[in-house]
Amino acid sequence: MIRELFSRFTIAQKFVALIMLISSISIIFATAMFTMNEYYSAERQLRERVNLLGEVVAENITAAVAFDDKDATGELINILNADMSIRFAQVTDITGDMMASYGDRNFIDMDISALYNNYVVIERELYLDRQRVGRLLLVGDKASFYSQIEVYLAVAVFVLIGSILFSFALSFWLQKKLSGPIIHLSNVAREVKDQGNYSLRAEVMENDEIGDLATVFNGMLEQIASRDHMLETEVKKRTEELELLNQKLASQAFYDGLTGLPNRTLFENRLSKAMAHQDRRGGKVVLFFIDLDGFKQINDTMGHSAGDELLIKASERLAVECREMDTVARFGGDEFIMLMVLDEDENVATIAARIVKQFNRPFLLNGEMRRITLSMGVAVYGQHGNDFDTLKTYADEAMYVAKKKGKNGFVISSADVSL
Repeated sequence: MIRELFSRFTIAQKFVALIMLISSISIIFATAMFTMNEYYSAERQLRERVNLLGEVVAENITAAVAFDDKDATGELINILNADMSIRFAQVTDITGDMMASYGDRNFIDMDISALYNNYVVIERELYLDRQRVGRLLLVGDKASFYSQIEVYLAVAVFVLIGSILFSFALSFWLQKKLSGPIIHLSNVAREVKDQGNYSLRAEVMENDEIGDLATVFNGMLEQIASRDHMLETEVKKRTEELELLNQKLASQAFYDGLTGLPNRTLFENRLSKAMAHQDRRGGKVVLFFIDLDGFKQINDTMGHSAGDELLIKASERLAVECREMDTVARFGGDEFIMLMVLDEDENVATIAARIVKQFNRPFLLNGEMRRITLSMGVAVYGQHGNDFDTLKTYADEAMYVAKKKGKNGFVISSADVSL
């Protein structure tokens, strides 16, 4: 029936009908592809943004969760208020108890599986040194995503209807003139759809309405390509900023700003692991408490810059004696603390003497050679204490004994040290 009806048309009518058919199909197809791409692209970008926030927050919050610091956990999770797409966030410890939450508290008692249809849900386990310490839950709102799609659909429908009506009006008197540009435009739209390449552009063959249509089509592609590039650039920029912030926070939380050595927090964490390892597999865990002899005199006579330079160079010499499983940290001022994991047959006194020997060579400070020694106290896990505070106290007392004996030496703590 359709074939019979089409055979009754004049050539002009057939051409108009063909032009309308090709134009309509091409524009509808291209619009549908753009709409689908917008839908999946917007949804993917929302999910990636929420997932990226989850990664950054997890990196920043893990240490606080591991140390059961609810105040710090609450402060860190509240940075999510900068992103309006986050409806709810929750941090739980290893036992499942909530440490902190952010956003709509109605989500607390909701079944997580019921949220996946209407929200972007990210669950991330929190690990510190390969040990699970808790869990982070993020719930992203799709409201902005749906609003964006609705606006895009409205524009797409408007462009679609306008394009069809415009083509129908012009087809009556621009049959031959319009056929080439329209077919060309249809081919470009098809290539964009097939290749997903928004850098393609339609050639403007005529300086008329069809040329304008090609220009508008190119403008749409330009806007889409520009938007995608802008989003990629913004995501990359935000990612770099968050990585730098995360590195800065991690460095401030666990490392000394002057020497770059681990600080007390990181040292205690590594000591706890070393003690747990000894309990399982044996060996010796030894704590060395070190104080530089004559540091105050250097600081007073040569200035704080020379004192800082001495601390940096002293930390470098101490680091030489550390193996991969050992740790040297700055405890404060001119005090350092070392952790060594030794085999049962290794001699503590020999190692302590080797550390003292590192300071027999003078230091070059502000162009002057100065001889700076150290006094050191030694305490052994299991023999002098079973926790950091006790071991540190014994080692500290032994260090003062070494100073009283003339400095530039070490003393291994004994049971008769007065605490």
